[in-house]
Amino acid sequence: DRNSTTNVLHIINDVICKSTVKNIYITTFFCMIDKETNVMKYSNAGHFPPLVYRKKTDEFFELTTKGPPLGWFKTLQLEEKEIQLNRGDRLLLFTDGITECGDVDREEFGGDRFREFIRNNIKLDPEKFSEELLKHLKEFSGEEKFDDDLCLVVVDVL
Repeated sequence: DRNSTTNVLHIINDVICKSTVKNIYITTFFCMIDKETNVMKYSNAGHFPPLVYRKKTDEFFELTTKGPPLGWFKTLQLEEKEIQLNRGDRLLLFTDGITECGDVDREEFGGDRFREFIRNNIKLDPEKFSEELLKHLKEFSGEEKFDDDLCLVVVDVL
């Protein structure tokens, strides 16, 4: 089914299993948004779960589904879920380098601080939000460079 997020992940998994050496794997979150209805289908293969922040009700939705990283197994048990996105929602896809960013005492930035940052900076457009988050993480860690990769995609529902 071309409209299935799990189907896409199965195809990618087949390529990885056939084309790479053992012990190579990829964590992946994949979603499709219907532009007419704003319904988003999604599947996750071992990746950190993205967040949706619904400003109107001050709620966070963690987009969790079951699934191992791609490349570990030739056959996968993947789950697909969907969420109704609303005008004003902010979708955040990110790597764990953000929440696991540590300060000088090795305390992690964590999910609670990240959610608070999202809530306090919701008025910033996605580009400015991303810039401010990087600045904030550098201040938190006391470092100019990070130990882990940081990747962030911010999508506002209009």
